[in-house]
Amino acid sequence: MFILEEFRGKKIGKELVLEFKKWCREKKVWKVKVFVSSKNDWAINFYKKYGFEDYLVELEMNLK
Repeated sequence: MFILEEFRGKKIGKELVLEFKKWCREKKVWKVKVFVSSKNDWAINFYKKYGFEDYLVELEMNLK
């Protein structure tokens, strides 16, 4: 999910998440995951506000 910058701050992300959760329940989907850069504090806090919890820590190394 991505909201273009000019549409941010208008509760569009909130509505998308709430509707997605509703749709998942209707389809009997009981687990969903989002992948967010660990440096993107704004997105992490956004998803946590809607019930997502820390689950996995992934580490990587650039060998160039």
